[in-house]
Amino acid sequence: MEHIDWEVQYLSLPAIRRHCQKCGGPSRFVCSGNFRVNAQRKSLDIWLIYRCACCHTTYNMDVYSRVGPDSIPPSELARFLQNDEQLAWQYATDNSVLQKNGVVLDTVDYQIQGLLPTPQMGKIQPLCVAGASGNSAEKKDGVFGR
Repeated sequence: MEHIDWEVQYLSLPAIRRHCQKCGGPSRFVCSGNFRVNAQRKSLDIWLIYRCACCHTTYNMDVYSRVGPDSIPPSELARFLQNDEQLAWQYATDNSVLQKNGVVLDTVDYQIQGLLPTPQMGKIQPLCVAGASGNSAEKKDGVFGR
C-alpha cells in the first residue's frame, strides 16, 4: 500500500460567526490580524480584533483577561504589541480560545496540496484542491473551488 501525504493550508485568517449588536443577528466577523493590549493598574487585557463583514463593527476576542504582566513571557508580549502575524494565526485557530469566547469558526478558505494516485498502474499526479469548509466544492479545470 502506498503512503500519500496531503497538506491543508488556510488561504486567509479564519472568520468567526457571532451575534452583531448593530446588525441585530448572527453575522460573519473577519479577523483583522491585529491585537489590542490594554493595561490597567497591574493587569493586562489582550484581545484579537475582528470586524463584522456587514457593518464593520469591531469585536475584541479575549486572548488574555486581567492577567499580571509577569504571567506572559516578554517575547510573547512583544509579539502582541507588534501584531505578529503568526501569533494572530495561532489564536485565531485555537479552539480553546474560540470556545472560551463563545464563538464558532465560519467557513474557512483552504487549499489541499499533495499527490493523487491515478488508476493507471499506480502512477501519481499532482493535486491542488481549494475550497471552503462548510461549502461543497466544485471541480473546475482539475481544481476544486467555491
